[in-house]
Amino acid sequence: MKLPHLVILGLLLVASNCQDCYTFTCDTLDDLVCAIVYGSQNTVTLNDKGCSYLTCNHTYVEDAVVKSQATGDTINLPCFVGEETENNKIQLDYYVKCETRTANRDLVNGTFPKTCNTTDDCKLKDGDYADCLCGMDGNKYCYADKSSELYEDFWTVCSNHDGQMYYRDMLLWNYTVDNYITLYSAPFCAENLFPEYILNLNFIVDSSMIKTLGFLSLLVHLL
Repeated sequence: MKLPHLVILGLLLVASNCQDCYTFTCDTLDDLVCAIVYGSQNTVTLNDKGCSYLTCNHTYVEDAVVKSQATGDTINLPCFVGEETENNKIQLDYYVKCETRTANRDLVNGTFPKTCNTTDDCKLKDGDYADCLCGMDGNKYCYADKSSELYEDFWTVCSNHDGQMYYRDMLLWNYTVDNYITLYSAPFCAENLFPEYILNLNFIVDSSMIKTLGFLSLLVHLL
């Protein structure tokens, strides 16, 4: 069986090794304009009207951010015709084995989500350092891996079911880990503008699981 494709967003981290992060905000732009990237200001304005019958995506904007960082130019990004995607029905309500949890992957100082300036601000209890990565709000955040306390509720599900959980919940978990910083820091219009921000699964996720994570506002529409 072919597994569903989970889009890995990349977290808009083009500035993760740069001095400044770009700040993404929402405003009403002209029809069929996806976004405007202001290289001299390190800002991106997203169109809160969306792209109507056309589309836009994260990678498209990210590429423009990289270009604007080098040139300082202002770049207007029009919406475009998207590719059709196949929507396959798959079986999701079966159990899969959970991974082995790695100990001491929580922060020495503070808790997730934690803002940071460098990886030095993200020291973990096992002596390692989490990455300090750009979010969409202009701040950098310590990246929380799968074994961190942020995902305690998922680990509890594993413990309560003999080290297993439903495949659908595992997909939600993996998606959240991969896209944690973006999901936390994205402005309100990002969901409407970037269709890949929505977990493309043919099921209704467990509402209690989403509510315990709290910051997954971009997934609440699935309830």
